[in-house]
Amino acid sequence: MTELELEKRGLIILHAAFSIGVLLIILLLHVFVKNIDFSTIGNDLLPLEFTALTIAAIALVLANYFFKKKATEIDSDELTLENAGEWRQAYILKWALLEGSCLINTLFYFFVGNNAILAIVAILLLLLLYVSKPRFTNI
Repeated sequence: MTELELEKRGLIILHAAFSIGVLLIILLLHVFVKNIDFSTIGNDLLPLEFTALTIAAIALVLANYFFKKKATEIDSDELTLENAGEWRQAYILKWALLEGSCLINTLFYFFVGNNAILAIVAILLLLLLYVSKPRFTNI
């Protein structure tokens, strides 16, 4: 296996760790703490819930902004040995922002009570984290 393939495999493993870690935390809290109650979707948002949703939106915007900014600095859609470290930095920043926001929404859901909006946002952020797998044109 070449060094380039090892770099890509490292990114894939890192992505899997981010995705699976959040999923496990959501599942463990769901199983051991409480069930998700979808009957509360129509309720008013409390300030803490509004804060969690705002954090999710800001993290999503920042993740995309910083990733695109870093990708334009790299100036290549291909993974090479020279730019592998820069791609790793860009992906880690993107994934960390999405994962952090997902965890914040998950924890706020379990602290605030049964407002399924926060659980739905956490799950959607987890899906966004999952679909942001590293993709390169040369490998």
